[in-house]
Amino acid sequence: MGGQSRTLYRAMLPTGDSPNVGTDRNMLGLRPKENDLSVYVDARRIMQPIRPKNVLNVQGQPGANGETVLFSINEDELPAFGLKLGTVKPDTHGPIEPNDACDHDELHKRIVSTLPKWKKVKL
Repeated sequence: MGGQSRTLYRAMLPTGDSPNVGTDRNMLGLRPKENDLSVYVDARRIMQPIRPKNVLNVQGQPGANGETVLFSINEDELPAFGLKLGTVKPDTHGPIEPNDACDHDELHKRIVSTLPKWKKVKL
């Protein structure tokens, strides 16, 4: 990490003020064939189909998804769960991945265990 912790964003389906946990798209957890959880360092760069309608992109255009809600977590909270932020593509997204080798089920458990740290972003 080296320096300032970044805020990480993800558009997810809500259950109250928390993300919905599961293995489907737009949930907190791993889909069956994925090896990481994609997050964004700039909410305005979330792809339009999954970006919530109330989140504007860099050109000021709203997202297209009326069901997802923007949630955030601080990067510096990940190590406590055996997780880290992988390589971030410039101005877009990066993966939350394990700090050490683990199987898919263990990684899913680690990601789900971060649930209390995810906060609904107030826009």
